Amino acid sequence: MDRSTISEVLHYIDGERVPSLDGETLENIEPATGKSLGSIAAGKSTDVDRAVEAASRAAQSWAESSPEVRGYHLEKLAQGIEDRIEDLAIAESIDNGKPVSVARSLDIPRAAANLRFFAGAARYQHEDAFRTR
Repeated sequence: MDRSTISEVLHYIDGERVPSLDGETLENIEPATGKSLGSIAAGKSTDVDRAVEAASRAAQSWAESSPEVRGYHLEKLAQGIEDRIEDLAIAESIDNGKPVSVARSLDIPRAAANLRFFAGAARYQHEDAFRTR
């Protein structure tokens, strides 16, 4: 993985990578070396509002999609994670200082497994509601 790919971390809002509305950033420090990796967009309440509005719009089409379509998209995301496991493990290690082997064998596979679990659950979604205490 080329470290330059994580030199500028932006928000992901409404399907796009975008900077903070006010342009403010935070320095991203690699824990293992103390060196700067680059910058992270510093989110403020206006950025949160923008993200919530985008998520609300997306939630409507997601809610209207079939369980099969939801499951398909979650599976596709899980596969994308697995396809990039090495890059993601290295990025995770650089970002938080843990050994690449731990990220490769636990963290990244667990993310894909969680998505696969919810993909299966989405396919078996029922409209029933159960009373709880």
